[in-house]
Amino acid sequence: MAVERYLVAELGTHRVGLDLADVTEVAPLDRAVRVPWAPTCVRGAVEHQGRLTTLVDLAALLGLDTTAAPRVAVFIDRPELPVALCVVGVHIVEARDAVRNLAPTASLPQSGWTIDALTTPALAFEHIDLERVLAAIDAAFRGS
Repeated sequence: MAVERYLVAELGTHRVGLDLADVTEVAPLDRAVRVPWAPTCVRGAVEHQGRLTTLVDLAALLGLDTTAAPRVAVFIDRPELPVALCVVGVHIVEARDAVRNLAPTASLPQSGWTIDALTTPALAFEHIDLERVLAAIDAAFRGS
């Protein structure tokens, strides 16, 4: 099924897009409980819809240098891995408004995580593979 809308997350100077259908909620990043011995990308945990949900700093997970502090939690719809991605801000982009860059420049350190590089009249972003992001989070917890 084709993507209809993207949630574009701001990570300092980088922007990455996720399929909006994978997102259950976007909320301000409020209080979180610290998670001892967690990977460095973990900002803590919160109770969300009756489940303990891990807050993951997406910029830190991607290995991006940024001085911008996350202010928003993007909750992902995955029952097997309750997680929220912490980002600076978000935009919703209609797929029909996004144009594929013909000469994309991948700016993420992880090769293969970018599906497409897209541009709208207002912003440019990399559409990333959420399955790879979730696998990296799972691997970080397993110590792989």
